[in-house]
Amino acid sequence: MQIYSSRAWVYREGQGWIFDELTPDELVEFKSYTYGITIPRMRVRLPYSHAIGLLGEVEINNYVNCFVYCTMPQVHPFVLKRLRIHQITDNEPMHYAWYSVDPGSYEAWLWSDEVAFCQELGCKVTIHRGDGWLEWNVPAEWKPPLIKPPRVQSKEHTFIYALTDEFTKEVRYVGKADNPEKRLAQHLKDTQNSAKWAWIQNLSLQGRKPALLLLEKVDVKVEFERERYWIKHYWQQGHNLTNDICRLWYSPDEEF
Repeated sequence: MQIYSSRAWVYREGQGWIFDELTPDELVEFKSYTYGITIPRMRVRLPYSHAIGLLGEVEINNYVNCFVYCTMPQVHPFVLKRLRIHQITDNEPMHYAWYSVDPGSYEAWLWSDEVAFCQELGCKVTIHRGDGWLEWNVPAEWKPPLIKPPRVQSKEHTFIYALTDEFTKEVRYVGKADNPEKRLAQHLKDTQNSAKWAWIQNLSLQGRKPALLLLEKVDVKVEFERERYWIKHYWQQGHNLTNDICRLWYSPDEEF
């Protein structure tokens, strides 16, 4: 769905969670998510509830919404203008070769209303496969994403740092800050990340606190990219990081 759909549930200020066409920035974010990922800052999500696999003769009216693979011998110009439609030619074969259609036909992954739109314009739509949903709503656990306002950046550089256990030398957290020492003091009071807070409290009971390790000085334009690099680096090295995103990975080899 992330490959073929340009629509998803998205959180927008003043509107809340809505199912809509994604902006270019939202679409890039949507396609970057790993399957199964759920983190507080997500502003784009897949449809709620489990999908029912559809195959063969499909009656999409039995579902509140569907996302289906379709073929059409011809399409109306309005369809070509509005939807993402691929024409099957000798140079551009169809994505699913086991469905037999004539060259010059069209294929697309469409939502239920898009199928209806094509049919209303006289297109003969054949549905081959897809997913259907019996529920289509926003669950209570979908809170507004944690979107921080853009920070005022007066410097050209910032720092990527790690919090470590000075005895074991294990890295437990990776972050970025203009002033890492000041950020360390904030970490000692921060209770929002429960895993990090539990680790810091455990050190405190031993009369210790996290050690600060400066990893690199970076241009602010690439701070997020470099922070992500170091998180992935230490995670794949087997360090038990407490960064929120690490709770979603099944093993240090898991890609994100």
